[in-house]
Amino acid sequence: MVLRRSIASFVFLSLAAGTVALATRPQDAPAVNPADAAKAVDAAAAVAPKRDEAKRREIERLLQLSGTREAMRAQIDTMTKNFANMNLPPEMITAMKEEFSNGLGDMVEMTVDVYDRNFSMEEVKAFVAFYESPTGQKISKIMPTVLQESTEAGMKWGQQMQPRLMKRMAELRAAQAKPGAAGAEAPADNDG
Repeated sequence: MVLRRSIASFVFLSLAAGTVALATRPQDAPAVNPADAAKAVDAAAAVAPKRDEAKRREIERLLQLSGTREAMRAQIDTMTKNFANMNLPPEMITAMKEEFSNGLGDMVEMTVDVYDRNFSMEEVKAFVAFYESPTGQKISKIMPTVLQESTEAGMKWGQQMQPRLMKRMAELRAAQAKPGAAGAEAPADNDG
């Protein structure tokens, strides 16, 4: 379960951070050249160790049994709903959802790589055995809902925290602006 939550958090944060970075990128900031990005990916793939195909198939089986792909899809749906709160045009929200959905296979592949690096074949088989059990099947079935509700609760909490954080930042700025306060700039000497 901890493994599942970690993956879902990683996926959500990765998707959210990338989306926010793209949506908030200043217009004059240089865009990443897709050809350069593709070359970097190809170079990394050339030096990356080859995956054991049997282990890869077992990891994919684990991701299927654990409902990881469905959890990723649920996170995309939750994020898309929250984009509406960012005052983005509906067509942009639709385009983002389409792009995330179209790229889901790539995210699954990246997740397979993460599992491959961090777990032995024996550990992956143990996870598979768990997810084939009645308890594992139950977790698999309800986890997308739990993750979606948890994400929504986290966002609600963040919205509740915002006024408190803004007040605290204003207090700190006011304290720093007072003459003689630590971090406050000394008044300019106009006499000379």
